[in-house]
Amino acid sequence: MTVTEGCAEALKAMQEAVGEDVMVTEVDAFVARCGCSGLVFMFRGLETEDVSDELVKTALKAAESVGLKPDVVYVRTVPGTDVVIDVGVRELCERCSEEFSGDRPRPDLRVVWRRG
Repeated sequence: MTVTEGCAEALKAMQEAVGEDVMVTEVDAFVARCGCSGLVFMFRGLETEDVSDELVKTALKAAESVGLKPDVVYVRTVPGTDVVIDVGVRELCERCSEEFSGDRPRPDLRVVWRRG
């Protein structure tokens, strides 16, 4: 399976997990300069209270399907609100492992799952 095919399947599975009231607009695969890699799911209409165990499991399964070994799942919100911009699944580099050790590594990030 190619990365594009894996992302297309992941987008479909994530849309099924959140239902019709929320839109999954995009899935991006990334490799960061620091050494992290992962998937990011962009949303419209999702709030932090809507982030379910099923959504997290779907994100983890999607990441594993493209060969990632996720260390963390997090949501990025519009600062000062509960509006979710995206959900990230990340295989962490050594430096970012320290940054993501807490539940709120930055004001706009909330960790919803951590390996371990």
